[in-house]
Amino acid sequence: MLYGRMGEERHISTLLAAACEGRSAALALVAEPGAGKTALLDRAAELVNPNWQVLRCAGVEAESEFLFAGLQSLLAPASGKRRASIDALPEPQRDALCSAIGLTAAAYPADPYVVGLATLSLLAELSAQGPVLCLVDDCQWLDQASAEALRFAARRLDAEGVVMLFAGRTESAAAGVPQLRPAPLDLAAAGALLTDRWPALTLEARERILAEASGNPLALLELPVLRNEAAGRRAPR
Repeated sequence: MLYGRMGEERHISTLLAAACEGRSAALALVAEPGAGKTALLDRAAELVNPNWQVLRCAGVEAESEFLFAGLQSLLAPASGKRRASIDALPEPQRDALCSAIGLTAAAYPADPYVVGLATLSLLAELSAQGPVLCLVDDCQWLDQASAEALRFAARRLDAEGVVMLFAGRTESAAAGVPQLRPAPLDLAAAGALLTDRWPALTLEARERILAEASGNPLALLELPVLRNEAAGRRAPR
């Protein structure tokens, strides 16, 4: 259960419903660390039925210098269906995408424009078999080539039945894509989350944590752990 995120969940649900009718959309969730962006992506994956194809990747800081590392994680053909869709692309796009995600060797780097076009074409091919949900987390750590290809595709979605959701800490993570900014949890939602996960807290500890967390969901979950560890270190031996 997500606390205090009914508005965001409703927005995402609306995009998913539209995709089932053949209308595509892209959305970037932009917020501070710990605000629950990944939880919203997880919720989106839970909201779709088995007819959907779910593609997912996350930026990795250690791989941010590797060309198309994020795109490879997202599009590498884990199934025959995906490989068949890649093979159905026009030859220049197919060759560029296969080179970018390591399916074929190439003597020169793939053209970023053609890779972006191939990404869009591949999503359209996949959507012919059912709606597609594309989840891209930690966009601030995506390699630049992957980020550009995915933004290129996201800005050109139309009637494919595709939803692309990005999550990142900064606006530049998904520039040109409509943005939604999850706000800090209000006091009621923050209190409900804290009670659910830490029901044994004393009233004093609860009030202190609510004040320190300032509505950040991750802080609400982790501050009690840190306080317990600190108390353990102070306890006489």
